[in-house]
Order: sequence, then structure tokens, then C-alpha cells
Amino acid sequence: MKGNPMKWKWLLVLPILSFANSARSVWQGEFDAVGFPAPMVPMHAVANGLEALGWLGVLVLASRAPAHAGAIALFLCGAFAFDLVTTWPLEMPVPPGFAIWGSIALALGLAASVALLRASAPRSTR
Repeated sequence: MKGNPMKWKWLLVLPILSFANSARSVWQGEFDAVGFPAPMVPMHAVANGLEALGWLGVLVLASRAPAHAGAIALFLCGAFAFDLVTTWPLEMPVPPGFAIWGSIALALGLAASVALLRASAPRSTR
């Protein structure tokens, strides 16, 4: 991911769509049978919606303020890592291979974060 981080900017659309779809699914009741306490359902939908908005912010800021975009992306990766770790042991309808592709998605998010931060780092004149 060296060089221009805009080469892979389109990859930022994937977490936007994924988290937005998760928020929609939870809000429409697709997770009602998993045993979440009632107050947790809207919180889960809102959290996924905020993740989608956060990644949208990263996408928008990537070309204008890559340092801010990279910092926000790192924060969102931390939230996603927490979500992954706390979801694995639950008995709920997660897609097959969730642990594998979720970890890959997290790694891609971290790579995007690092690329954005490197793109904004001051260049040495030596």
C-alpha cells in the first residue's frame, strides 16, 4: 500500500456497506431470537450504524485530511476488533467463516489506517 493511498480508496466502501447492512439487519429484527437483552438490540443497531458513518467519514477525509482519516480508521478498527472478540463466543447467527473473514477485514482496515497515516507523514528531504 505504498504510494498514493487513493489507489485502494474504493476498499473503504466495503466496511461502510457491511456495517450499514448489519445495522439494518438488527433494526429489522433479524437478531431478535439470539437472546440479546431488549435494550441491547437498538444499541447494537446504533453502534453498527455509527461504524458505517465512521467509515464514510474516513472515505470522505481520505483525500483531504489523510492523517485524520487514518486516526479515525484506527479507532474504528479497535471498535471492530472488540466486536469480533466479543461475538465469537456468542450463540448467534454469524455467517460461516466469520472468525476468518472478520479477521481479514480487520487486517485490511488496519492496512488502510497505516497507509493513510503514512501518506500524511512529513517527507524527509535527505
